[in-house]
Amino acid sequence: MDIVIRKYDDDDYAAVNDIIKEAFDFQKSHCHDDNNLEYVALVDGVVAGYFILTKIRDVILDVNYIYVEYVCVKSEYQNMGVATKMMQYAIKEAQKMKASYMELTSNCKRLSAHHVYEKVGFIKRDTFVYRIYL
Repeated sequence: MDIVIRKYDDDDYAAVNDIIKEAFDFQKSHCHDDNNLEYVALVDGVVAGYFILTKIRDVILDVNYIYVEYVCVKSEYQNMGVATKMMQYAIKEAQKMKASYMELTSNCKRLSAHHVYEKVGFIKRDTFVYRIYL
């Protein structure tokens, strides 16, 4: 099995949208932003995973950091090392961008995802995530 991580391309939209629908039950927009770097994981040439790295400036600490979003792997490719490879790639990309740290949030029910994050070095923080829709 060959796993390759590369930048997202508009030709990946349908496959990525299927993965996002399966993982989060909503659709991907066609929006692009220079601060959001989108990536796909290919397994033997098939789009099997997706994630976003968002570049953010921490003005309190005066450092750049990366926020990882929408990490998801198509169900038929889960437990095959795809997510681990994606997160290892994300860490290398963040290092290239001279980020001081990386953060992400994860639903408390995504236990296998938590295992991957901890496996590659993320540390669980004691925090609650709040959101308000406007």
